[in-house]
Amino acid sequence: MLDRLHLVHKACYDPDHSCLPGTRENILKDIGNWATSQEPLTKLFWLHGIAGSGKSSIASSVAYSLDKQGSLAGYFFFKRDIPECRDTQYFISTLAYHLARTYKPFRDVVLQVIQKNPDIANKAISLQFETLFTCPLSECIQLSPSKPLVMIVDALDECQDAGRVSAYLAQLAGLVSWLKIFVTSRPLPEIEK
Repeated sequence: MLDRLHLVHKACYDPDHSCLPGTRENILKDIGNWATSQEPLTKLFWLHGIAGSGKSSIASSVAYSLDKQGSLAGYFFFKRDIPECRDTQYFISTLAYHLARTYKPFRDVVLQVIQKNPDIANKAISLQFETLFTCPLSECIQLSPSKPLVMIVDALDECQDAGRVSAYLAQLAGLVSWLKIFVTSRPLPEIEK
């Protein structure tokens, strides 16, 4: 039934595009420490830099590492040259799909949502966010996983509406204490807001 969320398969991370062994060790360590920290001081980690500076390789490395640890809550790798990976229509539903696959209490609530709203992934993004994240996470607020879970959004600047998506990510990071968001992009003002 989760398939009704229209997962964007091409928006995945590729371990083969991770950092080469022995490179980027300091930043990967800093991100790893942030991701595993139980302190909810900073729930959103924004890695920004110019095009071609290796942000996507770092994001792939982090995703792979967190996936092996069971801490990867979801991911969406925007790609300008792939239409479904720059369109934001299924961005929210793809993240919800991943979190539902990772975290059973959330999955249980989302499956009920899908039964009531089988075409939720085709609704407006604001309605998707409210229906797939705000309400379900409010029901899971007392059911914290044993460790923080992290969502990764790579190349946010390559989506069609980076400002609006970044606002949703900031909201998402504030909904529950155990969910963190790692974002990469070029340093654009609409994302920094």
